[in-house]
Amino acid sequence: MKPKTVGWIILGGGIITLLLLRFRLHEIVEDWEARIFLNRLSPYQSIVTNYADQHSLDENLVKAVIWTESSGFPDAEGLYGEIGFMQVFYTTAQQMGFTGEPDELFDPDTNIYYGTKYLRWQLNRYEQDIQMALSAYKAGTYTPENQWYVDRVLGYYARLEAYSK
Repeated sequence: MKPKTVGWIILGGGIITLLLLRFRLHEIVEDWEARIFLNRLSPYQSIVTNYADQHSLDENLVKAVIWTESSGFPDAEGLYGEIGFMQVFYTTAQQMGFTGEPDELFDPDTNIYYGTKYLRWQLNRYEQDIQMALSAYKAGTYTPENQWYVDRVLGYYARLEAYSK
């Protein structure tokens, strides 16, 4: 074999190795992110499970919304007044029957209860169409501009589903 041919073979093998490594590193990072998120959420696991069951929601879907909305930080505040794990608006919680003060929505139990109740309401409103319901969860009504949000939640949902198996 000519040296030039050997060089091209080595270069090609190196590129394939780098691509495989990059793919494997991507999987490792995704696994690492999921572990950090689930570890952060673990003190609140029973609350998530309870309200997911109470509102007939897939627990991993609720976790994916929490991951997208607050990265699992119960004291998260949004730019427009969203509060807590599930970034619930005070007015939205009131629509769902909340009668407390806005700061009470930082309580994980309260926040997850009203967040899951609102998510269930949106799913019922859009006849169980998860994409429409997620878009509306973010914006109040369905808007095509929220496709990035829907994709992100569904991506986290798929990762959590794979991780829990």
